[in-house]
Amino acid sequence: MLELLKTAARLSQKNITYLIWGVGTLVAATAGPFGTYASISFSERVVYWGLVIISSSLMGAMVRDLSNRLAGDIGAVVEDGATVGMMSVAYTPFVWLLTLELVPHKDGTEPSFWTMAGFVAVITAGVTVARRLLHGEPSISRRAPSQPMPRLMRRLPTNFDGNIIRLNVNDHQVTVVTTDGDYSIRLRFGDAIEEMDPVDGFCTHRSHWVVKQAVSGWEKEKGKTYLRLVNGDRVPVSRTYRPELEEAGLL
Repeated sequence: MLELLKTAARLSQKNITYLIWGVGTLVAATAGPFGTYASISFSERVVYWGLVIISSSLMGAMVRDLSNRLAGDIGAVVEDGATVGMMSVAYTPFVWLLTLELVPHKDGTEPSFWTMAGFVAVITAGVTVARRLLHGEPSISRRAPSQPMPRLMRRLPTNFDGNIIRLNVNDHQVTVVTTDGDYSIRLRFGDAIEEMDPVDGFCTHRSHWVVKQAVSGWEKEKGKTYLRLVNGDRVPVSRTYRPELEEAGLL
């Protein structure tokens, strides 16, 4: 099951997010947890759970980013604890007021603020653990001080604070895959690789270049060789570049 989830994670992050929002809303609206099944109609449950799932996803992304900035260099346990705590404080007021507004309750049966905070904390903790299992503990962090600052960083948003994992060419654009998401820039592939200096990396294919520090292993499938990266991506290895990768100890 874990391998199936990891395979699904190789889809584009944007598509995965939309898929989770849609499926999560449909499942929650159908099941009607926390008393919503008996309290409101299916269409009302779609609205309610859609708002809850989308808003919690967006809030969670911001909270994870903030907790990583504050505690990411200390350790995963501290970072995850900060995520649960900040999410409980920041998100509970919104979901509590939303529930009082959209889900009718009989007198005296309205959920208390602290009960809702408990639900938010438990669910956030579960999602955080699931993310760790799904993506694994990366060998390079978003703010790893060991990765030098390449010139290509100047082409990314000014608030970018992550690390570059790999490059791949798509038509006349280069996709820069980072620990903060993917960015497309209009640039020749060769120039993009040159601007990654002094970061240690390798071409694995005529359309792919990877940071050495981001490689977590390799695997074979149907006779083809792939490098496995810390974010779960698999990058193809062509025969042309295989000897260099073997010499570097990556294969």
